[in-house]
Amino acid sequence: MTLHLEPVGEQRDPQNNAEMAKVIIKVLEVFIILHSKNWGHCDLRWPNIIFYNDDPVLIDFEYARELGAAAPKVTNIDPRNPKSDKCDAAADTYQVGQMIITSPHSTIDEKKVARDCN
Repeated sequence: MTLHLEPVGEQRDPQNNAEMAKVIIKVLEVFIILHSKNWGHCDLRWPNIIFYNDDPVLIDFEYARELGAAAPKVTNIDPRNPKSDKCDAAADTYQVGQMIITSPHSTIDEKKVARDCN
């Protein structure tokens, strides 16, 4: 028996602000479902979004955890949050913010945001 695997989606950055907004909305819709089932993704970043037929798809659930469980050490959990060692809705939401800030089309000044939040 032979198993043949091939890519079914395209990993790429959003092409413009409208596509970035489409991705963020889709991710938030997925989080509503995940969090309602008491799960978090815990590794949200641009490489974990693929496009299939121009629709964004959240992938890589390797680090997904039940909410409240210890977060994997490799994820970008909010360093200013003292509870940042947990996989929770706040950690997933922080990662959504990081995606917006780090989008190639973002006009947000990350340093200014960091100053304003402190």
